[in-house]
Amino acid sequence: MAKKKIPDFSSEAEEAHFWSTHSIDDYLDGLEDAPLPQVSPEARTQAISLRLSTKTLTALKQAAAKRGVGYQTLMKQWLEEKLQEGEQPEQREFEEIVVRTQTALSQAQTLLNGLHRLRAGRETVKT
Repeated sequence: MAKKKIPDFSSEAEEAHFWSTHSIDDYLDGLEDAPLPQVSPEARTQAISLRLSTKTLTALKQAAAKRGVGYQTLMKQWLEEKLQEGEQPEQREFEEIVVRTQTALSQAQTLLNGLHRLRAGRETVKT
């Protein structure tokens, strides 16, 4: 059988239409082997054993199903997010201080404006 070449597509819609009317099996002989990606030591994972209550595991699986991912994938994502949050407490504390300071300055400005209005009102009464 002659090797068939997969055509170049100008859009995803064109490609989708092509594959809806053709089989990948007809093009397997024309495909080249892709090199295997090199995995860095940092990217490697290690299997662990973790005991969870049935209730926790059920809830985790339900949450994962809602997101369309596996429960172990979701658990890994949540753990990584939580660890990243923990690595930057100074930044969060700084941002909280900035917000509190901005709020205090806004309240002080409101008080000053009120005092100016009160003072202006008293001066008009005196005249």
